[in-house]
This record gives sequence, structure tokens and C-alpha cells, in this order.
Amino acid sequence: MEKNTIYSTKATASGGRNGKVQTENELLKFETRLPKEMGGENNDYTNPEQLFACAYATCFDGAIGFAAGLNNYEVTSETTVEIHVDAAENSSLNLRADVVADIQGILRKDAEKLLKHAHSICPYSKALKPGMEISVKLK
Repeated sequence: MEKNTIYSTKATASGGRNGKVQTENELLKFETRLPKEMGGENNDYTNPEQLFACAYATCFDGAIGFAAGLNNYEVTSETTVEIHVDAAENSSLNLRADVVADIQGILRKDAEKLLKHAHSICPYSKALKPGMEISVKLK
């Protein structure tokens, strides 16, 4: 099947959790450190989970707007994504996400339908569904 790519970007990391990461255009350029809760010295730097939460929240909120347009709704929305790192039985780590959206401008029952629609079309949600626990709810 032929790919119909409409956008690509790159980020490069070195040093892992105690290193640095930047996008190819250098608009995002961070030093990263292990968070204190996971054995790091402090929380004065960003970490992969924070970057992931930002990206997922932005993408999901965009999906709400896109789904609203498809359903002829005029809404305002704000999406918060909380990423959790959970210890697994086999000494590995798992990610879990809580997505909370505040959708204004339509009835709550319509907002709930819109939220489900957004979750079904959000590229991040679709990519994560097979193996990640994701809770999605209205504020």
C-alpha cells in the first residue's frame, strides 16, 4: 500500500533520561533528567513523560476540534493528559494515561459523544490503544 504522508518531523536524543533532546529545527531543545520520583536528583528538568503528555494533550485537543467540525458543533475545549509510570511485575515499567477534556458550547451528552469520536480519530490514541491503558473522560 502506498503511503500518503502529509508531514514528517524528527527529534534526536543523546544521553537517554540524563541527556538532551532536540527537534530538527531546534525550536524544541531540552536537557532531560530522571525525575526525583524515579531516583533523579530533582525535578528541575523536563523528562520524556512530560514531553509525551504535552504532545498527547495537544493532539487530542486538536482531535476534539476536528470531530466538532465534522459534527457541525462550535465548541471550545481544553484537554489535560496525565501520564503515569507504573512498575510492572517483571521489573519493567508501563505507561498509563488519563485524558480529561473540558468541552464547552454543547450539551454534556453531545460532549460525551464528541469525546468518544475524538478518541477514535486522535492519532496518539489510535497508536496507544493496543497496549496502553487510557482513561478518557469529561471534566
